[in-house]
Amino acid sequence: KEPFHLKPAELTPFPKKDEWARQALASTKATKGYCLFIGTKETALAASIARLSDLKVVISASKDEDVSKLRRDLANAGLYGNEIVVHERNVTHSFPYADHLFNLIVNPLLNIPESELLRLLQPRDGIALLGQKLEKRLSKPPIEGGGEWTHLYAGPGNTACSQDQGVAADLSIQWFGRPGPERLLDRHHRSVSPLWKNGFLFIPGNERVFGVDAYNGAVLWETEVPESRRIAIIRDCGSMSVDDD
Repeated sequence: KEPFHLKPAELTPFPKKDEWARQALASTKATKGYCLFIGTKETALAASIARLSDLKVVISASKDEDVSKLRRDLANAGLYGNEIVVHERNVTHSFPYADHLFNLIVNPLLNIPESELLRLLQPRDGIALLGQKLEKRLSKPPIEGGGEWTHLYAGPGNTACSQDQGVAADLSIQWFGRPGPERLLDRHHRSVSPLWKNGFLFIPGNERVFGVDAYNGAVLWETEVPESRRIAIIRDCGSMSVDDD
């Protein structure tokens, strides 16, 4: 049989608001992670944030907005899926996302309670921009009593206690996914433990270290460290520690 050749359709340009997007991105320290964009009235701004950064943009649309058409338009522009997605929410003023998840939140219409925005926003470095001109900003302080894990067994004294005051029996998943098992050491080999401080995880892999956003799992960087593979760590000591810098 004759081969069948399928030519991809030409991409359809999506409206842009690049200058606004640059202003929004300049407000946050995050270079990777997640952005929550509320509503479909300023989707050109949402698309520009997705194109001009490595943030994954989630547009949250209410059930009375035309979600299907927006998805098609973004897909026709080559943006939908990897860079930006649209979620439809059934409840007007609450969201089905974990606490502290988003690095950047954009709410142009001021239609969501600030308490809900603060619940979703990352502590310390997270920024929420509100209003049609993004003139209002929200942030929240670090989690009080959040603890830290800066050495193999928590601290220099090997206490194996993070001092986290918020841990309780009612636990839930914050995120899952990368960096995944491919470049990590099997946990049964007892390798060096990941470290945590100020919202960042430092995860040892197979002759490499990953820097990860602890609140949403975004892999911020990866660096090779030759000959750093460590196993049977219970018979030895840690090879990493982390401080404020």
